Amino acid sequence: DRKHRSIIEKLIQKTDPKDPVPPKEPAGSEPQPCAAAGSKQEGGDLGHQASSSSSSKGVTGDANMSNDEERSLTQYFSTLPMDVDVKEPAMPTKDRFLSCNLVVPGIALKKMAMCLASGDEDHMSKIAVLGMGGIKQHRVERNMLKGMVIGDFFNDKHAFWKSAVKHLHHRKIGGVMVFSNFPENIEVLEEIPLQIAPTADVWAFVLPSDGVLGSSENDYEHVQIQRYDVNQTLVEEGKAEIFSSGKLGALEGGLRNLDDVRQSLSKEAICEIQNELAEHQIAAARSSSTAAQEKVAERQAKRTRRLEELSERTQFLEERVQKSSALNEHWQKIWNDITEKDACKPAGQTWSQFFAMLAGCELDSTPVHFNVDETQMPKGKMLLALGKHVTCMTEAFNGESKLLSNTKVKEQRCQAAEDTLKKKAEKRKRRRQAWHAKFQLKSNKKAKDIENGRKRKRPTKDDGVWEAPLRTQRRTISIKDKLMVLEFRKKLLAEKQAANQVACEPDNVGQAAAERRKAKKARKEAKKVLKKRVEVECKKEFPQIVGTCRVHRWAKAAAREHWADLPEAFTSRASATTNVWRSKVGCDLKGRKEGGNVPLSLQRELDVLIMEMTSGQSDISERKEVVSTEQVMTIQGLVRDWNKNVANMADKVKEANQKLLDDMNAGSLSAESVIAAWMPVPAETPLPNSRWARWFLREWGWAFLSRSSDTQSWLPWGHPDMIASRERLRKLIDDGTIHPALTLNFDQVWRSCYQFGGTLLMKDRSKTGLRCRKRKVHKRADKKLHAVKGGRRGITVMTSIWSDGTRGPLAFCIPESRMSQESMVAFNDRHVGRALVVSSGSSTHFTTADVVLHIFEQLYSPALSLQYNLHDHSAPEARGHFLMDAWSGFFSKNHGEDIRRDRFYETHNLEKPFKPPGGWSSHGQPCDQVHAQLRNKLRALDVSSLGFCGDLRNRPRFEELSLRASGQVAYEVKSHEQILELTLEAWGSMEQSTFSAAWLSCGYVDVAQMNLHGPGDPRRIVEEARASLSDMFSCLGKNWTPQRCMSYEWQIQDANSGWQALPYEIASAYVRTLALHLHQLQVAKESYAQLVQSDPSEENPATRKAKSTISELKGTQRFIVMNARTGHLATQGVAANLSLKLSQASTKRQVRCWDLRNGGERSKLSTLLVGYEHMMGANLEEDEEVQVEGYSDSDGESSATEIGDQHGLEGPKSCTLTLRDMLV
Repeated sequence: DRKHRSIIEKLIQKTDPKDPVPPKEPAGSEPQPCAAAGSKQEGGDLGHQASSSSSSKGVTGDANMSNDEERSLTQYFSTLPMDVDVKEPAMPTKDRFLSCNLVVPGIALKKMAMCLASGDEDHMSKIAVLGMGGIKQHRVERNMLKGMVIGDFFNDKHAFWKSAVKHLHHRKIGGVMVFSNFPENIEVLEEIPLQIAPTADVWAFVLPSDGVLGSSENDYEHVQIQRYDVNQTLVEEGKAEIFSSGKLGALEGGLRNLDDVRQSLSKEAICEIQNELAEHQIAAARSSSTAAQEKVAERQAKRTRRLEELSERTQFLEERVQKSSALNEHWQKIWNDITEKDACKPAGQTWSQFFAMLAGCELDSTPVHFNVDETQMPKGKMLLALGKHVTCMTEAFNGESKLLSNTKVKEQRCQAAEDTLKKKAEKRKRRRQAWHAKFQLKSNKKAKDIENGRKRKRPTKDDGVWEAPLRTQRRTISIKDKLMVLEFRKKLLAEKQAANQVACEPDNVGQAAAERRKAKKARKEAKKVLKKRVEVECKKEFPQIVGTCRVHRWAKAAAREHWADLPEAFTSRASATTNVWRSKVGCDLKGRKEGGNVPLSLQRELDVLIMEMTSGQSDISERKEVVSTEQVMTIQGLVRDWNKNVANMADKVKEANQKLLDDMNAGSLSAESVIAAWMPVPAETPLPNSRWARWFLREWGWAFLSRSSDTQSWLPWGHPDMIASRERLRKLIDDGTIHPALTLNFDQVWRSCYQFGGTLLMKDRSKTGLRCRKRKVHKRADKKLHAVKGGRRGITVMTSIWSDGTRGPLAFCIPESRMSQESMVAFNDRHVGRALVVSSGSSTHFTTADVVLHIFEQLYSPALSLQYNLHDHSAPEARGHFLMDAWSGFFSKNHGEDIRRDRFYETHNLEKPFKPPGGWSSHGQPCDQVHAQLRNKLRALDVSSLGFCGDLRNRPRFEELSLRASGQVAYEVKSHEQILELTLEAWGSMEQSTFSAAWLSCGYVDVAQMNLHGPGDPRRIVEEARASLSDMFSCLGKNWTPQRCMSYEWQIQDANSGWQALPYEIASAYVRTLALHLHQLQVAKESYAQLVQSDPSEENPATRKAKSTISELKGTQRFIVMNARTGHLATQGVAANLSLKLSQASTKRQVRCWDLRNGGERSKLSTLLVGYEHMMGANLEEDEEVQVEGYSDSDGESSATEIGDQHGLEGPKSCTLTLRDMLV
């Protein structure tokens, strides 16, 4: 209104004396439009102008303003509808763990009202704003915002302000919170003004435009808050504090960071929150006395309006249906006359009669297919057009009839609800009438008989029903009467306590006889007092009040509901407290329990904290089962912080209550208004226990879920670790470190030879070919399946996908002895560059770190060459990348695998992969997205391979199948080689879009990058690569494969002093054995050095054992033992006794490592062992030499290299690695 608006203008025009006063606009000039955030003006944008031209103090008091004006303004802001109780839509059950229902906007607007009402500089600088980051982190849905409109949700600026008007009108929110770093949001304010009340204003928070906000307080100095009036210029400016952590709790009275609550002693104490809460509740309670009556009247008006609308709509539809029915009857009559009576007439005559009949019937519709000029239309065509028209009319009539019936049903339901309310009201009226009738019968029956003879009174509905005399009616027991009884009870308890002390005093023999007699008499009287029962004495003293009630229950209720704090005007009339009062004191409401001893604000805070934990927003693991201990510890901490300032809150509440009593005594407030605004005196809340925690979970809707049988942990899409892994790979692609099409993702999947389905079909055989109802399966029904021999045999399939959506190669790991070496080599030759089969070296099909390295060098190395050729890149120009999960085999360091992997990455120009977090594969690995489709295709192929045709007609009969001796069908899976071929067929039959969608769904690449670097023609590249790489995959000796080398090549000297390339299996076994030996020696030396420091004299047995271990390792002769079946180094972790005939072994041969980068000289031992420095050490002893029989410098072409260690210990003088052409 005008009065408060003039006071507001006084407050707003108050500026700092140091700042220049803005000039006033001349009269008659056009008003300047409000500056848009981000729009260019003189002096910079709006944010910088605000910081340079406005005062940072915000709204302060005016010296010229009177106390009455200040008090009026405070009450005005307190009564603004900032915290309207809007019923939120019901949240689906499936979204309970996905969204956090924070009451953010109502609290923020309430905080603004407090800050403006207080006029304090400190309060103005503490307006809390929840930014977009916090809303996205808490997954607050748009419909949960309760009137808070944020521009980032809307792409259309007109739709944004239209939504703002909707929230302001329908939800009664007095302000809109926007972020003005979106320029179009404020610009459209000038184009489309908001049609709202004059008191509603727009708050714009100007955020810094030079990047993301930091975490220190200095970064928020230039953040400004601006308030715009509708169709007016800038009104006021002030600073705003932004909480950047995003983890906000929801206490009444303002937004609070949980860390600030726990550190309330060092930061803003929780008592300030309580003070603001008390002040706001005191102010808001004054305006809530008539809210219930307004809601009832509004609901009644809404029901009446709804019923009237339904009646009007029913009447309209009835008229329309009646008209449609008549029209439909006319058309049906025309159709019958033409088709039946005139069936034998010529077409022309029938057509003429039809139009004559049509002219005679004044109908509202004419068939659209008829033409008046076309009188010679064939009869068949005419009847077809007329039939279509009649059908359409019939369908329209049926639709309108159905709509009418539905509307009548709605009207009947609405009328039934209204009748039910009227019946309830009539029932209450009859109950009051019956009470008066009973009172009349009881009080004056004789007078009634006399009076009936003279003058007949108006009979009631229950007249003459109660002939027997009624019991004495008890009057209503008010709270004041109960308090009087409780005061007498308290007095009795004090007397009994004093009597107990007297009765327990011992008899003092040393006193005088008179004193002893006096003490004895006192003890006798005290025993009489102790014999009195409190309940009986209260009933004797107040027989009309107590009756059969229990006084001790009144005492508990009085303490729980704070009867002593209620005003006398209420206690003298009410027999029980209302739900309004119970909610204020935190008691259980009448009916369903809604509270407890713990304040509701703290219960909401605990509910928010549990929601953060279960939805993965806190540091606790995903969807962790909440135990009572954690809840008890959390709520006890909140209660302790709450109890710190209870005394200050009690003083404020007492002062407010006293003011209410004064107003009531002065006649300005009624008793109903006083009880609605009365505040209970706060008391310290007792600490809850585990029983309260279980009650909290039950009453606040928390359900314990049974975890799934899969114990594997997984991370959701929005988890911080998942976001970091995606951003890390995207940064490598955006920076140009790796090529977008040269990232290979691979993962392992278990593949069984055959897997049965989990569902069966059953029907009674006597009902074959008949339609019948399904019946329950008998407990003893046969549910077994025919056994398939070898169906549980398994292999490991390692799938791979390129980042451009290209299908990657497959690797198979099979148990030892499942396939012969010749079959494996033949399979690898047929599918070079596409697939590779390796043996695990054990009885299982599980891969090891050594097998993975073999797959790297023999499968992914040519696959990288094919991918480079596919995109016309060479190795030095474009770097690739491997994306894999955190399996230990991919990152193992036990036996030097990390060194071999690093050399592989360096040789093939690959960026070293990073190790993802645990649970990353579910939403972070593209291969996991296609495994489900791959399994479906594999099952279909396996079923077909066993003769289980999908078409039941083509399946063989049972009598044609071969049976075993047990009577079962002799099913047997195919060989491993055929299983591999079926897997390749299934992998090749998958659509190209499946692999592209897998990368897009994981978020590593976008559609533009996928289209830019899409797959080319891989078939042509594969054929060219097969011709160029055929010599590299030729067999050497014992079915061994050559090395795939680009930097180094391992060679052995033959009998003619020539150098030949070692097979890959021997070269890798040589490096692995050497690295393992040096690693063990290094560990032994480090252990010995630590023991010698504490035991210089070597008296400890552990020190002597460590020294002997070093001596044994120095004199160890290691053998490279190969597996004859797999062709790889024997890796089985068992001890084996080997009987070797060394006398028949071949002569020792020299081994070297040839440097392919320079294309010339033979590498030295330091080059041969490059990458193993961390195992060998760096400090060398001058008097030591190393004799390695696998490599010798006797030919003089390379100098000897000494190996020592960083502790200065001796190197291995006799480390012998004998390379023998021996298969065990």
